[in-house]
Amino acid sequence: MEASKKIGENSPSSKRTKNNVAKEGSSKDTTKKHYWKSGLIQAITDVENIVESSNTLVIIKDKYPKAKFHYLVIPKVVQLNSARELTRSHINLLKEMQEKAEVLVKNYHPKTKFKIGFHAKPSMDHLHLHVVSTDFVSTFLKTKKHWNSFNTEHFLDLPGKMILL
Repeated sequence: MEASKKIGENSPSSKRTKNNVAKEGSSKDTTKKHYWKSGLIQAITDVENIVESSNTLVIIKDKYPKAKFHYLVIPKVVQLNSARELTRSHINLLKEMQEKAEVLVKNYHPKTKFKIGFHAKPSMDHLHLHVVSTDFVSTFLKTKKHWNSFNTEHFLDLPGKMILL
């Protein structure tokens, strides 16, 4: 019995199946690696997430909020991937994004404290301004990295640490 059990476990067909499954899993991971980085482009067209929209900006609810209230202010026309790409030519865009964020807070959550800013190293493509309540109560706030991304030098508050070229 033991011999047949060992032969069955080590048979070429069982190895081939295990190897193929492993290869298939890794090839899928490789081809889809970071596909989620471009998710904001799709998110700004999802009517259920949109809080407000204009010709130049859209405000959406963050799909994975890191606090009780978490919004993203996203330019529609300007295609930048991070705050590092901003230049002096984008000052009016930044002012508009900040104004929309402040009006959002004032109109919807006047008694709640918020942080408004960018991640220094964003995980998602397409420039987006975070408007996040400071309670940081969320089932999506799962790691120290999540908390640090809003509460250390990795978060560029507006106005504040932004240096435009």
